[in-house]
Amino acid sequence: MKEAYSQISLENLRRTLFLYLAAILLIFSLFLILTIANPIYQRLKESENNTVYNNVGLTAMAVNEWGRRVMDIAVQVTSRTRIRQELEKYNNNEISLPQLKTFTEPKLSDAMNMSEEIIGITRVDRLGKVVAQCGEPIQLQTCPIDYSVPFDTSVSTPVIQNGRHIVVVSAPIINRSKKYIGADLVLIDLYQLKSIISRQMSSEKNHETILGYTSNGKVFKIFNEIKNIKNDEINDLLKKAFKGQEGMNDQSPVFVAAYHGLDIKNFGLVMLQNKTELYKALNTRLIHWGLTGIFAYIFFLAGFWFLMKPLANRLLLRSDELNEKVQEQTRHLEEEIQHRKRTEDELKKIITEHKQTEIALSESETRLSHIIMGSPVPTFVIDTDHVITHWNLALEKVSGISGRQVVGTKNQWMPFYSKKRPVMADLIVDQVSEEKLSNYYIGIYKKSQSVENAYEAEDFFPDMGEHGQWLFFTAAPLRNSTGDIIGAVETLQDTSARKEAETALRESESKFRSIFDNKGTATFLFGEDGIIRECNPTFEELCGYSKSDIINKMKWFDFVAKEDLEKTQKYHEHRSKGTGSPPLQYEHRLINKAGEVKTVITNVSLTGNQRIVSLTDITEQKLAAIENEQLHKKLAQAQKMEAIGSLAGGIAHDFNNILGAIIGYTELAKMDKIDSKEIGKHLNKVLIAADRAKNLVHQILTFSRQTEQKIRPLKVGPIIKEVLQLLRASLPSTIEIQSDINNKSLIMGDPTQIHQVILNLCTNAGHAMQENGGTLYVGLTNEKLGPNFTSNIPDASTDDYVKIEVKDTGHGIPPELIERLFEPFFTTKGPGEGTGMGLAVVHGIVKSMKGEIIVESVLGKGSAFSVYLPVVQDMAKTDEPKENALAKGRGHILFVDDEPSMVDIGELILTQLGYHVTIRTSGIEALEAFKSNPDKFDLVLTDMTMPRMTGEKLAKEILSIRKEIPIIICTGFSSAMTEEKALEIGVKGLLMKPFIFSELAGVIHNVLKKELSNVHCYQCKSEGSICTRT
Repeated sequence: MKEAYSQISLENLRRTLFLYLAAILLIFSLFLILTIANPIYQRLKESENNTVYNNVGLTAMAVNEWGRRVMDIAVQVTSRTRIRQELEKYNNNEISLPQLKTFTEPKLSDAMNMSEEIIGITRVDRLGKVVAQCGEPIQLQTCPIDYSVPFDTSVSTPVIQNGRHIVVVSAPIINRSKKYIGADLVLIDLYQLKSIISRQMSSEKNHETILGYTSNGKVFKIFNEIKNIKNDEINDLLKKAFKGQEGMNDQSPVFVAAYHGLDIKNFGLVMLQNKTELYKALNTRLIHWGLTGIFAYIFFLAGFWFLMKPLANRLLLRSDELNEKVQEQTRHLEEEIQHRKRTEDELKKIITEHKQTEIALSESETRLSHIIMGSPVPTFVIDTDHVITHWNLALEKVSGISGRQVVGTKNQWMPFYSKKRPVMADLIVDQVSEEKLSNYYIGIYKKSQSVENAYEAEDFFPDMGEHGQWLFFTAAPLRNSTGDIIGAVETLQDTSARKEAETALRESESKFRSIFDNKGTATFLFGEDGIIRECNPTFEELCGYSKSDIINKMKWFDFVAKEDLEKTQKYHEHRSKGTGSPPLQYEHRLINKAGEVKTVITNVSLTGNQRIVSLTDITEQKLAAIENEQLHKKLAQAQKMEAIGSLAGGIAHDFNNILGAIIGYTELAKMDKIDSKEIGKHLNKVLIAADRAKNLVHQILTFSRQTEQKIRPLKVGPIIKEVLQLLRASLPSTIEIQSDINNKSLIMGDPTQIHQVILNLCTNAGHAMQENGGTLYVGLTNEKLGPNFTSNIPDASTDDYVKIEVKDTGHGIPPELIERLFEPFFTTKGPGEGTGMGLAVVHGIVKSMKGEIIVESVLGKGSAFSVYLPVVQDMAKTDEPKENALAKGRGHILFVDDEPSMVDIGELILTQLGYHVTIRTSGIEALEAFKSNPDKFDLVLTDMTMPRMTGEKLAKEILSIRKEIPIIICTGFSSAMTEEKALEIGVKGLLMKPFIFSELAGVIHNVLKKELSNVHCYQCKSEGSICTRT
């Protein structure tokens, strides 16, 4: 019974102990799971989630790099100087749109070869108008940018065009004056961006990357959506990314989502990872750990079950000992439990601190990597073993070596040198002395003023690129929290462009100085205060002063003649204030040190606040021009005299006929047996013949006189008739003269020049028919000419022309001589028959009147010269002059003439008109008579040409005695007295001899009535017209 009891007690004890132990182990396992395993599991899940976050960060870096790259491409297109300059010319209306397109579009086509992503480039001007296009066209409505105002380089939201996702990169074009002149719109295919995202997706399975953008408040996605997640959830994450936010979202039962903002405006990135796949490896490990624990738990309980029986026996046999041992074990167990609890707490604390340190380190490394890799400054980092840890994208572009080739190696020297040697970062890591540093960078390095313990230098690296590169580089140590060096960072900057610009600037300055000093024209610079700052040797020679006397001492207007000073100062004032329109080139006189007057042409250009002035000395050219003009006048006058000489025989014949008529009719009137009626008829014939003689003298004087040109509206018909009248007597009777003058249009010209043109052409025509006779035809018609004709006439202002045609039936002109007809001194006449200047003078006169002369000739049939002169438009036509009516009057007239017959005739005529007349035959006698009683006379009528005292001198003397006395001068011909000279001395009228009774009466009447406000020639019979006969 006792044995049975003992057996039962043993089994019960064994079972009880087993159950207690199993329970204790189970509770302890659950405790460990809850206190340690679960937090560890959550940390591992967070680590997996961070992997998704890091992946989206890396993808965002790649997308941002793509965005910077395409914007750099657009900026490179706009920075091309030549096509930018052509656009600026187009904006300034210096070239046309077709010219701009012809030049720009091939350049844009070359620019498209910069990247396969470029599928089109469009250039717009500063008003937003398309001026050039290459590749696929761009729809401007897809770009929400006002291209008529300046803007920053930007990337548009994607659109689908021709089945492809594309964006438009808009880059402004800025000229050297920093002014906005237009923009380039670069059409970029997104296949490269899709490739970037696709590569990221292929490296990480079971996840989806969504690139989205917003436009007008709406959200769009470039890639397809995940089907197992609501579209609204993706939109919410993208909206956060659009705001530049980044973070995680694991609230979905299916996916873990990470979102990240992008540098490209209105773009965002979302990455979705399937939770099942994300945690699959972790869950598998947890299952393995659980199964291992369960098997260990079962194995432990089985072993304990078999070991429990002898233990129970011993416990029952030694209950007291057991109790003591149990108590002791209990105590030890409690101590162990406390020890384990403390150990567990310490372990938790260590794990927590480790995790925090790990997270902080990971975040710090991630931020550092992002900063370095995303920096636009070429950068690399090495550790204390000189191993490259970072090699960013900017450095890849500069060096041409990718980070994958060098990261983890010690080959940082490869891009810069042909053989291995330490770079500055290596020397910083080794903490070498400055003496050793100078061995590698002698004379080019210095301590950085912005970074402590850092050094910087600038050097040329001939092994970089095709022609070498200039780089400015800075190396600085990297330290940990305790201040120990853990590596070094080195940044680089490509300064080749700046170095080239500095070299170009030095060359430009040298070239400018060389050009300035060796320029053929006198050149100087002056500021706003007018003081000369610089001048070249030519200016020293022109003004006679040395450079030391001029620079910073003399002002530009110290050299300007007083007569031109006001004009030049006015130009300078307008140019300084930006008002008016001062000419950039003008003429003025300059006074040099010796007091000599020089005539110069001044060219002014602005450079900032300074003016560059170039002076061209034209003093000799001016003198030569004056001499040339005088020679031309003498030559033209000589040619006139030549023409008069050719007409001399005919003129003498006409005068003999006129004198014969006068003598014959006068003798008939003196016969005794003739009644008074017949005498009157004979005297009228005498008057008619005398009038013909007067007109013939008038024509000769008009043509032969040497006076200034007087351009005025005139009719050509009367002049042609005068010329033909002169020619009729001088041409042989074998030449028939025909005329067709049916034109009354006015032209602007000098009557004498028109007379000379017609006379020369007719004389030449007569010479061509001198041997065999023929017909001379002169026609005057109106012609309306087309643009094909007037385009050859400079400054043509009308298509209405007067045509003067002179034709002959002579021997004609050989074709090879026609082109030389108007050359000076070219003649086909024999020696002594002509000077060869007639047609040259004709050509010069016609061209000066903006006309044209055309020659047509057929050998054996004759020649035709056609002169085309422009008609005056809308010129008010005046009435033909009227004969002055016989006007009688009262008053006392002093009449002076050295010709007794003229004195007698004058006294009789004036007495008949009702005037009291005092006559004198010399100027001295007339002056004495006037001095004796100045108030006695109401008018003085004097001849111009008299011995001892001329009419001009007499008029001056009389006006000095009585200023208001009216004086009329009579002259047959005098080059010394003109209407301008008469105005100057105070004469009231000019009267040409011979004059008729009514002309004299009208002149005196009008002068005494003070109806004239100017000097007039009354022989012209036109009130207010300027005389053309003196």
